[in-house]
Amino acid sequence: MSTDIITVTEFDAPIISIAPGAQKLKREALGRAADISEIADALDRDMANDAMLAINNLLKPVEKARESVKKPVLDLGRAIDKVAKDYVSDLKIEYDRLSRLAGAFDAAARERQRIAEAEAQRKAEEARHAEIQALRERERLAEAEAARLRSEAEAAAKKNPEHADELRDIAEARADEAAREIEAETVALSKAIAEDAKALAPAREVPSGAAVRSVWEYEIVDAAALYRERPECFTLEPVKSAITAALEASGGKLPGIVRAIKVFKTSLRG
Repeated sequence: MSTDIITVTEFDAPIISIAPGAQKLKREALGRAADISEIADALDRDMANDAMLAINNLLKPVEKARESVKKPVLDLGRAIDKVAKDYVSDLKIEYDRLSRLAGAFDAAARERQRIAEAEAQRKAEEARHAEIQALRERERLAEAEAARLRSEAEAAAKKNPEHADELRDIAEARADEAAREIEAETVALSKAIAEDAKALAPAREVPSGAAVRSVWEYEIVDAAALYRERPECFTLEPVKSAITAALEASGGKLPGIVRAIKVFKTSLRG
């Protein structure tokens, strides 16, 4: 959706400038002020007063004009803000409501997922343990069978010395075959354990594109107490009028202020 969802009719791009006559008066006032580098006598003082008056006669009208010209712009900005705020207010309320509902469901789904994954892991471990035990039992039986075959071969060799080597070779071949079977079963067991882990993994309930996160909602009832405990929770901006009043009361000494000098200025009334 483009930005033309909010439209302003009958509003052309303005060109903002200072009137040529006012620019001329400014140059003249600055020229008067530039001619005064120091005040040594009453005549110099009168000249400075005239220069200040010329500047002051420009400062006040331009401030008044600024406020007058800017007022409809500010009013327009406030009107735009109000239109946008009115449009989105119920949308934000519904979005927040649905976000809370979805968040509660997704948090519960995530907990179910965690429990299911833990259960799947437990079952996989149990199956793996049982299969390992079975394999060890198979190895034990295979070793016992190989020992039996070797024992029978030795007994047969004593009865038939001329075929002793042949009987021993047959016993070793059968023992090696049993060992190969055990090795093949071990490889198959590893694959089966991996496949079982995949099969036991539960499906995820949270839809794709959704991000579940927890947020704190709060209400400050004692800002001073919070600031004393955690000042980083606030942004500080100096208030000039309060600082000057505190400097006046303290004789120009305040913690955190490196340099404070009182200067005298003359202003024009009216």
